[in-house]
Amino acid sequence: FLKAKSATGSVKKNRIYILSKDLAKFVDDFPYQKVSRLSGRRGLETLVQKFKPIVKARVDAGEMKATSAQQYFQSVKQFIGWLIWRGYIEEPPQYNHPEYGLSIKVPAAIRNKQVVRNVDTFSEYSLCKLIDNCSPEMCSDTGGFKGGLRRMSQEEHAQTYAVLKACILLAVNCGFGQSDCADLRISDISARTKTKRINRVRTKTGIARSFLMWDETYEVLKPFMKGKSENDIVLLQPNGKPLIHGADEGKSTDVIGSRFKRYLARFDMKKGETDPRSFRAIRKSVATYWMRVGGLEARSFILQHKDGLIGRFYSANDSNLKRMDEISMQHYNHIVQHRKKLKKASPRRRKVKS
Repeated sequence: FLKAKSATGSVKKNRIYILSKDLAKFVDDFPYQKVSRLSGRRGLETLVQKFKPIVKARVDAGEMKATSAQQYFQSVKQFIGWLIWRGYIEEPPQYNHPEYGLSIKVPAAIRNKQVVRNVDTFSEYSLCKLIDNCSPEMCSDTGGFKGGLRRMSQEEHAQTYAVLKACILLAVNCGFGQSDCADLRISDISARTKTKRINRVRTKTGIARSFLMWDETYEVLKPFMKGKSENDIVLLQPNGKPLIHGADEGKSTDVIGSRFKRYLARFDMKKGETDPRSFRAIRKSVATYWMRVGGLEARSFILQHKDGLIGRFYSANDSNLKRMDEISMQHYNHIVQHRKKLKKASPRRRKVKS
């Protein structure tokens, strides 16, 4: 569809870009095995009953502008219209109807409602800032993660930032959540081969994945791997306790989540406002990029989900793993580019002549 639009020469490049973004979003919101399922009355009923409420809910919640929702529907309708014209599907009855068809009518009361941005995700620039600013030097040595009755030593305080930075990099590199970071073992890391990898079976889903490990991620993890045996946990608290513990006693303590929230508060990315985002928002942000670049299969891979439409398992010997490695390196280069832009945008100190 997009190739046909581009070939005509009458459609501008920015419109092709908007169509590609909207249709990628449509695949994410409403995945299909076969285009033929969009055909006829049943296809229309499914779109109206399942797809429309998703978009309307975003408008009602202030997560999407009414104009953006209408543009989104127009892109989908244009795609379906092309499928009908080419004879791939049968035209759904009343699909242009304002109420029963694929369109959206937004109440006047919420048309000008302010959109809430970055509610549960981070932009690429924010991810760069999270990685580069996670150090005692950037956040100052006072305050930070000190709390309770016992004051941390300077070494312990520095280690808490180093551990948190390692967790952030694992989340960006491999889409890890808190439990994945807290349970990472020495045996999961393969660093002696030409390409360093992390091989994990996710406890929640039981899905095995082999992730390409960036050099930066390895360098951050390296100090925590020294002198440990194969079954030892890589990242621990300064007192030797696991980062997530107490589940057996009925009181689970998530040190990563609480430290990240305090780090965000110190970092003040919302400029004085309370930041509602959690550590899990990094994982969702990474999945958004992988979805945009590699589609549903790549998103399923980085999140370690068992996708019913794909039904594919990955291991270190999987022939399709090469494509996932390429997306991983593309993501890292994308972050590096944003870092360079941030560095150029930072104000330079002018030399004052004496």
